Amino acid sequence: SAKDRNAIRDIAKIIQQESYTYSDPITELVESIYTSLDFEKAGQNLSDCVEVLENDFFLQKWAPHFIQNARYHIFESYSKIFSRIELSELFKMLSLTKEEGERWISNNLSRGSAIDVKIDLEKNVMITRNSHTTQSQYVIDKTRNIISGGQHLLSAIEGRERQFARR
Repeated sequence: SAKDRNAIRDIAKIIQQESYTYSDPITELVESIYTSLDFEKAGQNLSDCVEVLENDFFLQKWAPHFIQNARYHIFESYSKIFSRIELSELFKMLSLTKEEGERWISNNLSRGSAIDVKIDLEKNVMITRNSHTTQSQYVIDKTRNIISGGQHLLSAIEGRERQFARR
């Protein structure tokens, strides 16, 4: 959601500001995805995060969930910049084998995703298109909502006036 994305951006800014005092693979991963947009480094950091999370007694339980979401955020950020992605490059970035990568794509990007994905198996390429609404569409939708809300308010006021007129 938009609220979550804003929270992540705020966290990334704080991590960037405090990176001179503290750094670990998890904070480096967030910084490489959202601040420096260094996806090669993000892939390396993801591998380091896997190791850290699996060896931490308290975080072990959350490792699969964290890794799954990290992969999605890396992919989402990468696909906002590049619309044509080599599958082998993507799998390397996400620390996945070819089989794991194909399974990941089918499980995570086929249904309910904000990213429209088409795969060209002959060229071994993924073509992405973000299905986020454009700014003009956003303004149109907001205007419709305001007009609709105004009409509901007007009909409620007219109903009250008729009620008072009958008395």
